[in-house]
Amino acid sequence: PDAATNQATLSGIDSDNNGIRDDIDRLIAREFGANPESYAEASNYARTQQAAITLPSPETISQHNDLLRCIKDNQKLDDLKKITMATMDTGARRGAYGKAFAGVVISSEGCAP
Repeated sequence: PDAATNQATLSGIDSDNNGIRDDIDRLIAREFGANPESYAEASNYARTQQAAITLPSPETISQHNDLLRCIKDNQKLDDLKKITMATMDTGARRGAYGKAFAGVVISSEGCAP
C-alpha cells in the first residue's frame, strides 16, 4: 500500500481483512515464509498485536501475551521483535501500543517446562 495512506490511520491498510496490515503481511512473508510453522506463528503474533493496538481490551491484550509467554527461545523473540518494530511506525501506533500494554507483566506461568 501507499505509505502515506497506510500510515494515516491506526489500523493501516488490510486489503485482505486477515487482521494484519498489508505491509506487515509482506514482512512476514519475506522473513518467515520459508518455514510454515514460523510463518503461522509470526502471523498470529502480528494479528494479536494489531488487535491489541487497534481494539484494546483485556481479551485482545491477553491473547497477544498468551502467545509470548511460553516462548523461551531468545532468537525467536528477536525475530518477532521485527514485526513489533515495523508495526510501531508512527507516533500514534507507538502511543496506542504503550497505552495497551502499560503495566502488563508477561509471565511464563502456565507454560509447560
